[in-house]
Amino acid sequence: MSLTGGAAERAASEYPKGHAENPVSTGELEEKFSMLVASRFGGQTAGTLLRALHSIEQASDMATLFASMGRLKPAPTHDHLAPTP
Repeated sequence: MSLTGGAAERAASEYPKGHAENPVSTGELEEKFSMLVASRFGGQTAGTLLRALHSIEQASDMATLFASMGRLKPAPTHDHLAPTP
């Protein structure tokens, strides 16, 4: 990283996030999942999917679990507002 005065700072991690020596917490993983799913399918769908994942051990079969999620539809985007290259 270059600082305003021109000096440079460097850093490294022997154990990056997610490594066994530097694990990701359940909360961090859920937050990342929710952010990524919500950006594509919306916050309500992200919450539904996260609840479904938490109940996977109680599901009698996967078909029932997936049926409870409903049909995934991408959230509306505003791609038409993006400048064309």
